Amino acid sequence: MKSILKKSVTTKRVVFRATIELNSDYRERFNSNSDYNDNSNRLKPNGKYKLGNKEEKVSYEELKEVLTETLETKLSLEVNELLDTPILAVKINNVNEGSIEIIFTVLLNAYQFIASLSDFFDSVELIKDTAKKLLTRKLNKNYGYFFDVYVDNISPSRNRNYFEKECGRILPVSYRDNNKRDVFFYYLLFSNIVLTAIITFLVWKAVVTTYGW
Repeated sequence: MKSILKKSVTTKRVVFRATIELNSDYRERFNSNSDYNDNSNRLKPNGKYKLGNKEEKVSYEELKEVLTETLETKLSLEVNELLDTPILAVKINNVNEGSIEIIFTVLLNAYQFIASLSDFFDSVELIKDTAKKLLTRKLNKNYGYFFDVYVDNISPSRNRNYFEKECGRILPVSYRDNNKRDVFFYYLLFSNIVLTAIITFLVWKAVVTTYGW
C-alpha cells in the first residue's frame, strides 16, 4: 500500500503523438508520378517501400517496429543524459494507421524536477524535441532521408487554463499536499495558542483561589 501511495504522489504522465510520413524526396525519387496527397505515396499497413539503396523493399511493419522500439529503449536514455530529467518509463499506447501515428506515454518523476508550470512545460518541450530528433536520426540512418517526423504532446495541453481548471492534473500531487500541510500547520499553531491561553487562565485562577488575590 505504501509503495502505491508513493507512486501516485511522485509520478506524472504526459502523452505524446509521433507522426511519420514519406516526404517529397521520396516522391521525387521513387514515385514521381504521384502528388503529395496521393494514397500511393502514404505509409499503410501491408505496404512495402523502396528506400535508399536497399535491394529489398521495407515493410510497414518493419518501420513500425523500429520506431516503437527506438522510443521505448532510447528516449529516456537521451533525455536523461541531456538534462538529467528523471524519465521513469516510456510506454507505447497505440499505433494508428494513416502513415504511422504512434501514441506514447512518458512517466516522469514529478518531485525531482517539476517546480512550476514553466519548468514542467520546458521539460515537455525537451522530450518532444528529443523524440523527434531521435526518430528522424534513426530513419535517416537506416533508410535514408525520405521521412517527415512530427511530435506533439496530447495531454496535458498547453492551451488550457491550468490554474483555474487543470491545476490538480498538471502540478505534482506534492503541490496539493503542500497546501494541505500548510493548512494543518496553521491549525496546529492556532490550537497551541488557544491551549496556551487556557492553561495560563487556569494557572492564574488557581493562584488567585489559593492566595486570595
